[in-house]
Formats: sequence, C-alpha cells, structure tokens
Amino acid sequence: MQKHMYIISNIKKILITISKLFIFLCSIMMFIMMILISLEVLLRYIFTTSLIWPFEIVEFMLVAITFLGLAYLELTEQNLKVDFFFNLFPKYMKSISNIVGTLTVLIFSILTTIIGGTFAWLAWSENIRSWTVMRIAMWPVRLTIPLGGFLLCSVLLLKLFDSFDIFIKNRSSKFDHDGKTTH
Repeated sequence: MQKHMYIISNIKKILITISKLFIFLCSIMMFIMMILISLEVLLRYIFTTSLIWPFEIVEFMLVAITFLGLAYLELTEQNLKVDFFFNLFPKYMKSISNIVGTLTVLIFSILTTIIGGTFAWLAWSENIRSWTVMRIAMWPVRLTIPLGGFLLCSVLLLKLFDSFDIFIKNRSSKFDHDGKTTH
C-alpha cells in the first residue's frame, strides 16, 4: 500500500508540473489574445480599418487555452460545481457519486481525446490548412485537443483511484468488526 501511494504521489507531481507548464502557455496566449483584440479595437474605431488575421489567431488560441487548461482546473478543483444536493448525501453516497461522476467525465474525455487525436493526425498527414487568408496549418491547433485530453484523462484516473480509496474507507467504517452496521 505504501508503494502504491508513493507511485501515485509521483505521478501527481508530474501531472501538476505539466499542467503548470500548460497554464503558463495559456497565460502567454491569453496575453497575446488581449493585445490582438486591443489592436483590432484600436484600428477599427480610431483608424476605421481592420486586419483580417487577428480574429483567426484568437479563435485558434481560444481552443488551445480551453483544452490545455482543463487538467489544471481538475487538479486544483477550480472547476464549476453545483453541489447543493450532493452536500445532503451521506459520506457513503458521496463516494459513490464521485466515482460515477468521475467515470462519466473520464469516458467522455477518452472519446474526445481519441477523436481529437484522429483529427490532429488527419490534419498533419493531409496537410490541412485553415480556410481563411492566412492558410494556417491546422495540426498544431488540433493537437491541443488530444494533448489536453490525455492530461485530463490522467488526472481523472488519479481522482478515480482516490475516490475508490475513499469509498473503501467509508464502506469499512460503516461496518464494525462483526460485519454489523454501526449507527
């Protein structure tokens, strides 16, 4: 059991490091997006002209920020939760609910990662480019989906292991040593 916790702890440290790197990249992209949008507003309302390419760059960066930031949000539990009814559940039911919820999100994330990886591979192998004036290669943009998805799936697997541990502890504390339920 000790080795099991040591391995999970090391994996979690690696995931946190990679997630922080992705968040740093997302912060840089967010800053670039802010500059590009400000430039567009300035050009449009002061000089009555606009550029074509900033919108495309911002659009692609928004996709990257969304998928690369998901794992960090899940790790730090900063994602949006509606837990009004969840807080009314007893510990045992909360454990089951966490397992079912994490499994559901994990399945969806695995599917998104596989499909996103397929589209990224297709974009790379067939040299698919954007349909706009800049003709940007689409594989880097599409690659952010499976990268972020893989990291999110890894985090969700760790959370699933934690949820199972909590479930087992809650289940064993529900029964006394004779197998009878405690009140």
